This record gives sequence, structure tokens and C-alpha cells, in this order.
Amino acid sequence: NVCHTMSGSFQASGNEFARQWTQPTDIFSVLLILGGDVIQLACASMAGGTSIPPNPVTFSFGWVAYAVSALLSAIGENRLITCQPEAPLLVINLKSGYRRSNNSWLLGRLVKTYEHWMPDEVQRHLRPLKKKKMMKRRAGAGYISALCIAVYEWQPGWKPGVPQRDLAWWSGYLVSFMQLAVSVIPLGLHGDWAILLTTAAGTLLSYTSASLPQWRVEKWKARITEKPKSVALTAGNGSRNVIIIEG
Repeated sequence: NVCHTMSGSFQASGNEFARQWTQPTDIFSVLLILGGDVIQLACASMAGGTSIPPNPVTFSFGWVAYAVSALLSAIGENRLITCQPEAPLLVINLKSGYRRSNNSWLLGRLVKTYEHWMPDEVQRHLRPLKKKKMMKRRAGAGYISALCIAVYEWQPGWKPGVPQRDLAWWSGYLVSFMQLAVSVIPLGLHGDWAILLTTAAGTLLSYTSASLPQWRVEKWKARITEKPKSVALTAGNGSRNVIIIEG
């Protein structure tokens, strides 16, 4: 009897799980309220370039929750990028010594991802610290630095606010194409065009929302100076990386 009861419970759970794949009423209602903050970060990361080609932020469950919060932010705060900087940061004017806390999400993301885009010549000086070998020279290894100051110069001819699109950016189009291809299957098998229509409309709206000119205005908003200016970006005490930008 116990085995029969357990077998019946497993079968009922399996049938319920299988039904959710064809009629995802319960799971769909839960997923609709999740992921709004993820969509916000995705739009802030991908957006900011020209509107053509559109920014490929794919359609997902989080768009419903994000659409409500974005509407409230646009009306109440008059801006789209409402996420706070992802890393505490100090911006220091090297000429005057004046420093201020960073409120730019873009600069916070720049410093947070520094370990990923750091040049090789800088990484060679950032080996793990050891108590007894700190600042001692190894054979052919250079110094183990407790503080690394990297100086970057702005390349002539590069315009601010014109991002370079990499493979990760273009992969958004591939993901959207795969979503549309999968949504065609119910149409071909059962003649159900509602899934294809929902996916296509959601993709169109998500691309349009992520390509609004306001993203570019907020993301690259900065004062253009006629004379070169040097600034330092650092997280303060406890961080061994200092980024100096000249130009």
C-alpha cells in the first residue's frame, strides 16, 4: 500500500509537471514577477549606442516587472538608469586633488570589471600577495605589488559615447532568433500562433525600449573639456588598483 501510494504521488507530480510544459499557468505567473532588476542591468549594459542597429536585449520574463518600474522611474525621476553604482568608487582630480564619490553607474561597472579587461602588462604585477615575500623580487617574475597604479591615455580620434560592439553584444541577435525559431514549433505542429505572436511582439518592444535615445543621454552624460584632464579612479583603502586616465 505504501509503495502504491508513493507511486501514485510520483505519477501525479509527473503529470502536473508535464502539464506545465504545455499549459504553464502557475509557473508563468510566478516568472512574470521575477527578474526586473536583471533586465535593468542588461539594458544599462547593452544600451547607449546608436539606435541603428537596435540594442539586442532579448525578451524574457523579467520584462513585465521591469516595464512597471521603468514607467514609474520615467514619470517620477525622469530617468531610465536608476540602478546604483555596483562598486564604491572615488574620482580624484589629479591637478587640484579634489575628490568626490562616484554616482555614475558606468564608472562603477568600469572598475568592477577591471579584472576582466586589465591589460597583460598590468596583470603581471598583480600576483597573489604572500606575507614573507611581499615586494620581494622573484627570478624573472617582477615585483609583487601591494599597490598597482595603471595609467591609460585617451587615444586620439576616438569619440566619447561611441561604444565598440563585441561578440557578446551581437550574440543578442542570435538568442532572439533562436527564441523565434522555437516559437514557430507550436505553429507548425498544432497551428497555435499565439506563442509566436507573443514572442515577436515582446522582442519588438524590448528592442525598442532598449534603443531609446534617452539611454545614450544618461549613460554618456559628461562635460566635454577643451584641455586634457587627468583623473584617478580608486575604490579607496583595501584596494590595490588605481586607474589613472589622461586625456
